Amino acid sequence: MTQGSSFAWRAAAAAAMVLGCTAPQPSWAQPAPKPPDCTAADYRQFDFKLGDFDVVVAEGTPGSAAGTPAGKATVESILSGCMLVEHWLGASGRGGRIHYYYERAAKLWHMLIVLDDGEVLHLPGRWTGRAMVFTGRGHFEVFTGMQRMTWTPLPQGGVRQFWEISPDNGVTWKTDFVATYRRRP
Repeated sequence: MTQGSSFAWRAAAAAAMVLGCTAPQPSWAQPAPKPPDCTAADYRQFDFKLGDFDVVVAEGTPGSAAGTPAGKATVESILSGCMLVEHWLGASGRGGRIHYYYERAAKLWHMLIVLDDGEVLHLPGRWTGRAMVFTGRGHFEVFTGMQRMTWTPLPQGGVRQFWEISPDNGVTWKTDFVATYRRRP
């Protein structure tokens, strides 16, 4: 480096210090982005569904006797509380996973059911103040159309599932399935 270029470099560095300028930091020196915060109250609205359950058919299910075993479910919180995952095993041996998650930007809950035979149902939902209600159009099992699934907390930690279908785009509803999730000790 010549004496003139050394002087120019020192002058530029001194000017940057005086003006408060700094050289850009390499990307590896940047602080890591803050992880999503899923601890807000909206993310906790469905926590009553967490746990291990025996599921039985409840009064009101067409063609099934109340108290008949429907299956077993384990619901866990994952991704730092940003999602709930239900591991379902029906009494018939049919299994699946149900993902529940809150979308902050839309202020909506989502339920995505995927069964081991490829059946899929995705419904948006909202907390009503006393129950979580998912409603939307979809094809699931033998029914195509509007579906509404309501999850209500019960005393002693149980959960009630009430599934309805509408053949006329939500004008009338008929009960498809009612179940009680009984918490296992």
